[in-house]
Order: sequence, then C-alpha cells, then structure tokens
Amino acid sequence: MVKIMEQKKYLKFIEFIDLSLWDVKRLFLSSIKSNYSIISLKEIITERSEKEKIYQQPEEIFGILGVNNKVGIFDAYTEEGKNINQAYKKVYELDLAYNPYRVNVGSVGLKTNKNKFNYISPAYVVFSCDKEKLLSEYFYILFKTDYFNKIINENTTGSVRQNLKFSTLSEIKIPLPSLSEQNKIVEEYNNKLKQSEKAEKEAQNIEKEIENYLMEELGIEIDERKEKKKGLQFVEFKTLDKWDSFFSTGNRKQSKISLKFNSVKIKEISSLKMGSSPNSDYFNNTGKGFPFIGGASEIKNNNIEVTRFTTRPTTISKKGDLILCVRATIGKIIWSDKEYCLGRGVAGLTIDKKIVIPKYFSILLNYYEKDLQSFGTGSTFKQISKTTIEDFIIPLPPLKVQEKIVKHISELKSKIKDLKEFSENLKNSARIDFEKEIFNG
Repeated sequence: MVKIMEQKKYLKFIEFIDLSLWDVKRLFLSSIKSNYSIISLKEIITERSEKEKIYQQPEEIFGILGVNNKVGIFDAYTEEGKNINQAYKKVYELDLAYNPYRVNVGSVGLKTNKNKFNYISPAYVVFSCDKEKLLSEYFYILFKTDYFNKIINENTTGSVRQNLKFSTLSEIKIPLPSLSEQNKIVEEYNNKLKQSEKAEKEAQNIEKEIENYLMEELGIEIDERKEKKKGLQFVEFKTLDKWDSFFSTGNRKQSKISLKFNSVKIKEISSLKMGSSPNSDYFNNTGKGFPFIGGASEIKNNNIEVTRFTTRPTTISKKGDLILCVRATIGKIIWSDKEYCLGRGVAGLTIDKKIVIPKYFSILLNYYEKDLQSFGTGSTFKQISKTTIEDFIIPLPPLKVQEKIVKHISELKSKIKDLKEFSENLKNSARIDFEKEIFNG
C-alpha cells in the first residue's frame, strides 16, 4: 500500500519504498484512520502455503472443509484419498481461509474447535495470525466489516475476475489494539451476537408454540404413515380415495387430521383460478397493463415485487384473493392487494367470507404447507394440480372459534416479528459499533 507524505489538490507524493502496487484506485485510496496503532499485516500474519499429498493414502478418509459468506468455514464432506487427485492444504484451529476470487462478497472463515475436518482445496488462501499480537477472532470480525471490504475491493487485481492474493493482503494495514483491548472488543461484539441468537431461539420456540396451539385447538392428530414395504401391499377399500401408480405409494395422504371439527374441501369454501402464462409478445417492463406474477420469485418478504407487465392478461386475481404458489415453491402464499395477471406458477383463491375468515384460511394453509408439498408431482419442478388443491381438506370450526384462533396467533406472530427485528438490530449494532471503535480518529 501507499504512505501519503504530502497531499495537494491534484498531486500526491509517496515514498518509493512504500510503493508496492500501482494503479489509480490504490493511489486515491484514503489512509486508514484510527485511534489505535496502524500496522501492516505482513508483520502479523503468515501464509500456510504447504500442501499435503493426501492422495498417497488411498484408503484413508479425509474431511474436507468449505468456505462461504454465510457461516464461514464449515465441514463440507469426506472423501477417500484415492478419489483426490491433488495435494490439499491443511487448516489448523484459529487459522483463517478465504476464496481469493470471492473474498469481496464475504467468502472468508475462521476455523474453530467446532470444525472437525482439516483439509481444504489448494485454491483457497490459508493463513495464521501471530498469537502474541493479533487475535484470530478479532481479525476475522474486522475482515467482515464494510470498511475493510472496501479496502479489499480497492486491493484486488484482475480486470474481469478480481483476485486477492496473499501477497496483496499482507501489504494492507489495519488498526491493531493491544491484545487485552482486542479481547474486550471481541467480547462486546460476541455479547451482542449472543443476545441476538437468544432472541432468534425465542422466536423459533414461539413458532413451535403456534403449531402446538393449532393442533390442540383444532383437535388435530398426526396420522403416522406406515413404513413402505417392498413387493405386494394390501389396503382397506374404505381407505382408498384415488388410484394410480403415484397415489398407491402412500405419499399423497394428508397427515394432519382434525377429530374435533368438521373438515371441508377447499373447493367448498373458495373458488380457484389456476394461472396461465400470457403471450410473451405482450410483456413489458414499463408498467403498461397488468402486473405479472409468474411464481415465487415475485413474492419476497411478504411483499409482491413485479418487474413485468402484460397488456394481454390471461388469469386475473382480484384484490383480496389469496395467491398460492403451485409450482416449485409449493405452498407459499400472499394476499393480492390489487389485480394481477397470474402465471402458471401460481393460482388465485377467492374466499367465501361468510363461512371462513380469510386470515384463518391463510393460517391453515401455512400449517398444511408440507402436506401440500407432498402432493407435488413432476421430475424437474414439482407442481400441484387444480383437483389436488380443490380436494385438499382443512378443519372448519365455527366463526367464533376461527376468530379466537386468528387473534391468538396474530399476537404470537407479533411477538415473533418483534424478536426477529430485535435480533437483527443487535447484529447490526455489533457490526457498526465494532467498526466505529476500530476505524475512527
């Protein structure tokens, strides 16, 4: 990196000894500001470039690690030495590893005692930290900050595929508090994450509580499916609803049966319209005509987000209809806030509000989502037919009971929403506070 000695409006001067890489983006990279000492990484990290020829142990089973931008380092898979055709790097506890071509999107990880596997592809960069000066966890957290990601982006090389070599990483400078200060900073960061995880677990427990409440309130029992047997099988005629090679496998049987209230088929309480794709010649992205919902890709975070419109709609949903995904992501639902053109990946349900509360109906569909998915057919993308949906059975208690269920579950869902928001805020606070503490001055 460069050390700025003098700065003017148009010219910047640096000492030649501090010039390691030259291009425009590095020239204009602002110097790091911090109340802590600034030190070059080459003084505190060491690359693990050695590789082991594990393929020379053909009968030995080796645990292979992977790295992604969600969990960092993880135990990926096991493989016999005879199936490995190159030497692999060994990763030790508290080592860091990253994909040099994906580090700018957070593909970096820290190996902990939770990781049981030890080897990783030679394509990854692996390095250790000087234990006397740098805590691996401190650097891992720093590595994931937005500020440091900006520095990484300004130090990657390659015109098409950006690459962060270890030699380039080692030239970057970082703020380096004392070990005791690093420990304190990391502890404060982790405390926020622990609170966040606690809130997430509370939300998960309430979600389980919703399922248990529905089962108790509606008198639902799980119909345990019998283990599949090979060869000839016998069924009682009275239990036979439909017959074909797929139905005969037993996969199409609803597993959650209400013993407390009458059950009805969906077609008895709603009218169903299956979507169909309009002619592509009449699509546009300028907002002309009807907004188009082709499938689950337009349903994000409980919102409908469309990018295509059509002036020749086929199936149209009305405001207040329930839109149900019937292909690939089966069972995902959302309420229609206006008229939409429905593609073949979705269907529209108009609810008979005289006998069923719409919110109760959507709660039930969420509850029966896995059952609906089990009815899917198709080799590439699973889908459910109109008949399957119409004949699907749900319990229908009196309206007062429906109201009671909706009220209680709405309260529980409100708690879940608050807990998830609290959890997310804690994560953001941990990241922002860490960044402010390190990159300041």
